[in-house]
Formats: sequence, C-alpha cells, structure tokens
Amino acid sequence: MPGDDDQTNLFQFDDEEPIEASGRQADGRTERASSDRSSQDPFVLELKTSACERNAAVGAIAAEEGRRLEFGSRQEAAAFADEMTTDGGVRVRLQAVAPQDETRADAYLIPRPVRYRDEPIDPDATTWAFQPGANQYGAIGQALVTTPRTNPPALSYFVRRDLGIDGADLTVRLRDPDAVTMRLADGTKARWDPDAVAEARRESTGATLRTYVVEIKTGDASFEREQRAIMERKATAPNVSVLQVRVEVDDLPDEYGVRIREVAP
Repeated sequence: MPGDDDQTNLFQFDDEEPIEASGRQADGRTERASSDRSSQDPFVLELKTSACERNAAVGAIAAEEGRRLEFGSRQEAAAFADEMTTDGGVRVRLQAVAPQDETRADAYLIPRPVRYRDEPIDPDATTWAFQPGANQYGAIGQALVTTPRTNPPALSYFVRRDLGIDGADLTVRLRDPDAVTMRLADGTKARWDPDAVAEARRESTGATLRTYVVEIKTGDASFEREQRAIMERKATAPNVSVLQVRVEVDDLPDEYGVRIREVAP
C-alpha cells in the first residue's frame, strides 16, 4: 500500500484534481527537497532573528552556538522547538524553506504570530477580520478531507492508488465512525473516536473491497500516543486499513471576514 511508517504520500489538490505528489515526513512537515542530500546528512535549522528577539531561550542558544543548528532529523528539530517554547515562554515553530531561498538550512525557526481569534483585527471596520484558531483549522482540514461524502477527492485518489482500480469502477463513500476501544498494557481502557470511515466499493459488482478508518489532523496537531496504539490494533482487522491523514492549510487565507446584520422584527 502507499506509504510506510516513516513517510506519507502528499497529494496537493487544485479544485478536485491532484497537482503534485511528493514525500513528507509522517508529521506532515516539508523538508527541503535536494537530490544530493542523503539520510546521513544533518537537518539544518536556521534561527530567524524574530525568534531570537521574541524568545529569550532561542536568543541565548543563538548567542552561544550560532544561528544555524544541526540535528539528526526533523523530529529532533521539532522537539527542540517545543523545548524552546517551554523555556522561552513564547511559542516557536518550524517553517519550511521556500525553494528560491539561498540557504543551506532545511527549515527556519520562527515565532508563532499573535492571532486575532476572539476579537477582530480592526473592530471599527465594516467587515470584521478574524484569524482562525487551532480548532477552526482542524475543522477546515476535516471538511476538506470528508467533503463530499461520496468520492471526497484526496481519500478517493489514495484509495484508487491503493487498490489499483480505475475511478470509473470505484466509489468511495463515507459513513459515521464507531468508537474503537481497547485495553492498554497497564490495564486501562483507551478509546479512539475516528473522524471518518471510508468504504471502497466496486461499482460493477457492488462489493465492498476495503474499509478505511480515518483520523485527520491539521497543521501541527499531533496524534496521541493512545490513539496510535488503538490504530495499530485496528489495522490488524481483515480488509481494514487505518489512515492517518495530515492536512496542511498553509496556502489557505490567514484570515476571514464576517459581516453580521440583525434582522428587525
């Protein structure tokens, strides 16, 4: 099947057609694509000035070790960012390097911007401009993956590749998922509520070929450890695949406008 434990397939969509496929790490972040970079090369993280100025812990590291740090992997760099967030009190994150940037870095460390989630950027404007919060981004990502309920583009494309069946003879329909529970090694009961279940059916026979149980995360949201354990157990069921879907919405607008008018009785 497409993908493995360490790498997922990235499908970018424009309207309803995939426009690009490339490899990304399992947490969804893009590393700089380079034909001459091997798995033995270090992951280079460049500390941006804004991160050094706003996060004291990052600034101290930059002063002591320089603005470019080397890590064994992107995951190690991401863990460093989490540590700096905790130590410095200002949230920082990794940002992909643009293809045109002339740098040997694989990613930048930048501060997370102040977000106007609960109040508009300009309260006096005719149209109030807000910036989406994490939960809203999550809802956007889930809607992109699960809409429409029949043949949602990204899932359908994955299933066609997975089963090797032409789209004309394959229908992917979503249904509401049931909770999945299991006993962990310590005896506690864990529960996973998948975001969707996709059933792949052959049109010519009506047979259900495979069922895909789907968990969707958007942006930097992480898969919980207990979720992973239950997913792995669920994946042992016959004719069942468990999919971890990572949705990146970086190219969507950073804000949205709202006009509210009360209807007079």
